[in-house]
Amino acid sequence: MGGDMKRCGDPSRMVSQDSAICPLSEDYNQIAIQDHLKMVKFRSRTDPQYQRMYSKIQEIIEHYEEKLSKTSFTPMETTTRKAHFMMPFPKNDDYIGKSQIRELIDGKRKPFNNHQQIREHIRVGLCGLGGAGSTKTAINWQIYLAFQRSKKKNSSQDFKGIVKSWLESEASGNWVLVLDNADNKDDFFSDSAGNSSPGLAKYIPSCAKGIIVITTRDHTVAVQLAGPRNVLAKKEAMDPIDTDALFKYHYPSGAPYQDTGYIQLLEELKRLPLAVTQVASYLETNHGIITPSQYLQSFRNTKDDQRRLLSTTAFNTWRSNKDVSATVLTTFSNTFRQIQEQSSLAGSILRTIACIDPQAIPHRLLSTLSDNEIQLGEAISKLRNLSLLEAASASNVETVKSYTVHSLVHIAARWFLSQINEEIEALKITAQKLLQVLPDNGEYESWPAWRVYLPHTTAFFENTSEDLQTIEVAHVCFSMAKYLHNYRDRDELAPAQRSFMIRVKLLSKEHLVTLDSMEIFANLLSIHGKLKEAETLQVRMLEILTRRHGEDHPRTPTAMYNIAGTLGDQGRLKEAEDMYTKVVEARIRLLGEEHPHTLISMGDLALMFCKQARFEEAMEMKISILDTSRRVLGTEHQDTLMCMHNLAHTYHNLNRINEAIAMVEEAATLWSRILGSEHQHTKDSMEV
Repeated sequence: MGGDMKRCGDPSRMVSQDSAICPLSEDYNQIAIQDHLKMVKFRSRTDPQYQRMYSKIQEIIEHYEEKLSKTSFTPMETTTRKAHFMMPFPKNDDYIGKSQIRELIDGKRKPFNNHQQIREHIRVGLCGLGGAGSTKTAINWQIYLAFQRSKKKNSSQDFKGIVKSWLESEASGNWVLVLDNADNKDDFFSDSAGNSSPGLAKYIPSCAKGIIVITTRDHTVAVQLAGPRNVLAKKEAMDPIDTDALFKYHYPSGAPYQDTGYIQLLEELKRLPLAVTQVASYLETNHGIITPSQYLQSFRNTKDDQRRLLSTTAFNTWRSNKDVSATVLTTFSNTFRQIQEQSSLAGSILRTIACIDPQAIPHRLLSTLSDNEIQLGEAISKLRNLSLLEAASASNVETVKSYTVHSLVHIAARWFLSQINEEIEALKITAQKLLQVLPDNGEYESWPAWRVYLPHTTAFFENTSEDLQTIEVAHVCFSMAKYLHNYRDRDELAPAQRSFMIRVKLLSKEHLVTLDSMEIFANLLSIHGKLKEAETLQVRMLEILTRRHGEDHPRTPTAMYNIAGTLGDQGRLKEAEDMYTKVVEARIRLLGEEHPHTLISMGDLALMFCKQARFEEAMEMKISILDTSRRVLGTEHQDTLMCMHNLAHTYHNLNRINEAIAMVEEAATLWSRILGSEHQHTKDSMEV
C-alpha cells in the first residue's frame, strides 16, 4: 500500500474486542490486531510485520489440512433432511366432509419441472363458530399431508425468533405450520393502549417453502394473519349427509336407525358438529335407556333440560386430557370469557341477547347500550366476526334492522351467565333497556312496533323468575299485558298478574300505577271466565278511585265501565244496562259526545239493548255511533270496524239481511287489509 493512511473524524468503536481476536487451538498463540485501519496495510512484502503474519496463516492452514485429512464425512450435497412431524393429537377417524384447505392450496399449485408445485408463501385462515370443526379440518389436512409425504419416502433465549429464522432458512426444507385456536387478537398484535410487547404475528415465518394454516373463531384475526382472499368461512351447519354420517359414527348402537326422531334431533341441534358428536356419544353411552326421540322430547321440554343435556360430557379419546370434558356449553363459554376481557360493550350486548329472543333482535334495542354509534358498531362487528351474531334480512314492512343468534349460542349464553352469577343482574339491565324502546301503550297505533318487540318481551318474561321483583320488570310485564289485551291475539294472565303483584309489594295497593295493573289483570280474568274474581277486583278499584279521587276523576267512569261488562257477562243485564248508562252520562260530561271512549260506552249500552231484544233502540244508537266514529276516528280505525260489525248483527236480528251482508263484507275487507286474512279479527268479522 502506498503512503500512510490517516484517520479523520471522531473515533468510534466499529467492532467488539472479541471480533478482533482470532481464536486458535492451544498450540497457537492468539493474534491480536491493535489497529483495524492498518491490519492489512503493509509497505511491501519484505515488511517484517507482513512476513510474520504470512507465516502464521501458513501454519494455520497446514495444521487444519492435516486434521481434515484424518477425518471422514459425508459431503453436504449427499445428505438428506429428515422431515419432522409434531402433532399433539392422534388421527381423527371420525372426520367427515370435504377439505376446504386442500381445495384452496391445490388451486395455488403451478407447473414446475413437469410437476405441480407451490412456488409462493401460503397462509390460510379457517374461521368459524366454536364447535363448527375448524380444528378438526386443520388437523385432518395436516395428517393427510404427512401421509402423502410418507408415501414418497433455554427461557432467556428468544425461541420464537429462533424458530422463525430456522423455518425461513434453507435448512428447514418444506414445512407446514398450524396455528390452532388463534382466537385472541391481542396475542398476535400489540394493542392500541400502549402495550409495547410485540405480538406473535412478528414471529410467523414468511417464505415460499412453507404453508401456514390458522384456525380461529375471530374473522378479524383470520383476515389480518392470512389476508382477505385466503379466509375460508367454516359454516356452523354441516351438510345433511355429512351430519347423518357423523351421528351414526358416534352412535353405532342405534343401527338400523329405525327411530327416525334422530333426523329431527339433528335439525334441532342446527347440525353443529360439536353438538351432534356430543349428543350421539350421549345416546351411545345410554343405549337401551334413551332413544333419539326421547332425547328430543326432553330437549324441547324446558330450557333447564336443554342446559342439562348440552352440559353432559361424553368421553372423547381424540381430545387431549384437559379437553375431554369439552361440551357445547363449555366451548362457547370460553369464547364468552374472551369477549368480556376484550370488549365490555360486546359483553353487555351478549348479556342482553341472552335475556331475549334469539331471532330478529332490533338494532334499536342494542343501541340503548351505548350512546356512541361507532363503538356500538365495533362491538357488534366483534360478535359477528366471532360468528356469534349475524345480520338478519328485514322481512316485515317496517324493514327493521335486526340480528339473529344461533339457538345453541343463545342457550350457552344463558348458561354462562348463570355460571358466573350474572343472570339476575343481566335481566335487571335488560328490563331497563326494553322500557326505553317499548311503545308507551298498546293502542292500535303502536301495533307495528309491538309486533317487533313482543317476541323479546315474551322471552324476557319466560326467563324471569317470580323472585325477580323490580319496578322495571313490573313495567315491562304491564306493557306486554296491555298490548295483548288490546290486540286480543293472545290474552295471557301471567304478565298482568306478575305486574300487579310486584306493584302491590313495591308501591301500594292504592297507587295509581298499581291500579293500572289491577285493571288489566281484572279484565283478563273476565275474558278467561273468572268473572267473580274479576268483579271483586273491579269493585275494589272503583271504591279506591271514588274515595281518593272522586266521581269526576277520569278513571272513575272506566272502572264503572269494566264492572258493567263483567255484570253483562254474568247475565245480569239490567244491572249492566244501568251501569253503562251511568258511564255514558259521566263520559259525555267529562269528555264530550264525540270522544272515542264515549262512543265505546254507547256501543256497549246498545249491546245491552240487543241482549234484551230491544233491537230498534239498539239500531238507532249504533247508526249514530258509526257515523260519528267514521268522522272522528276514520274508516279504518279498529273501533270503527267494530261498530260496523255490531251494526251488521243488529241488521241481521231485524231480518235486514242485504244490509247485514253488505256491512260484513265491507268490514272484512278492511280488517284483512289492516291485519291480514288469517288474523282472528278478520275471521270473526265474516260471521254474523
